[in-house]
Amino acid sequence: HSRVALWSLHNAEADWTGAWDAVPISSLGTDHPGAPRLEDPRLFVDPEDNLCCAFNLPDGYPPKRVRVGWARFSPDLKAIVHTEVLPSPQGNVYEKNWEPFVDAGELRWTYAGKPQHVVLDAAGAPRWATPNPLPWTGGVVRGGCPPVPAYLGPDDPKSPVQPDGEYYAFFHGCLKRTAGNVYTIGCYTFEARPPYRVTRMTPTPLAWPDLPAHGEDVVKRYVLFPGGAVPHAGAWHLAVGVDDTFCRIVRLPFDRVEAALSAAPENPAAAVHSIRDTPVALGVRPE
Repeated sequence: HSRVALWSLHNAEADWTGAWDAVPISSLGTDHPGAPRLEDPRLFVDPEDNLCCAFNLPDGYPPKRVRVGWARFSPDLKAIVHTEVLPSPQGNVYEKNWEPFVDAGELRWTYAGKPQHVVLDAAGAPRWATPNPLPWTGGVVRGGCPPVPAYLGPDDPKSPVQPDGEYYAFFHGCLKRTAGNVYTIGCYTFEARPPYRVTRMTPTPLAWPDLPAHGEDVVKRYVLFPGGAVPHAGAWHLAVGVDDTFCRIVRLPFDRVEAALSAAPENPAAAVHSIRDTPVALGVRPE
């Protein structure tokens, strides 16, 4: 947990449905006295088009205190040239997974998804908080991928986000169990301009860690942690940590995500799918 590793990923197919080839670029630490251990890295591009990385800063393991920070890489990606450690906006000793995005040339951070959507300014001060009444059955809403501006159409898929557009935020939900937590993947969208209200949300997870994929040699079971989302060739491609041990690319077609997103308000009386009938909840491991 002391360094950030950068890799270049290449896919054999133009639509990224083939095998991935990973080439190492660098393994980097920082000399900032407040950042001895770097964990859960999430890449983003700052307002000056520099590649940067947000990370958590635990002071031990299991962590007794966790802060957050970010670092800027050199143009050749061979060094960390600047590091910031950010204070808690609420004086907490346990801060994790703030997600950076850029709006109107300014850095912002998503801080919480439910019951309020809280967005911080570049220095980590709360600026906007709006209610999020949309349903979500996948546990506590926690961090994940840096929000990505919405596509505006097939003719100009990389055009800048407009005032009436959206950001897509893929996150992990934490379901509490006596046998250990379960991390699932969900998505919500929010307005592209302040106060950044949540507009749609997936009521149930898009991906579950039900199936053990790598035998018994894992650090922690039932973990999916999304660290970055890239839209390409009709699908979202999520860089995901699996069981605190492996990394994978999860492909979610645009139409599947769009069909799952809902703007319907929460209805506690409605019957919705939940974790109760999944293999994770039942404690069985499907073949």
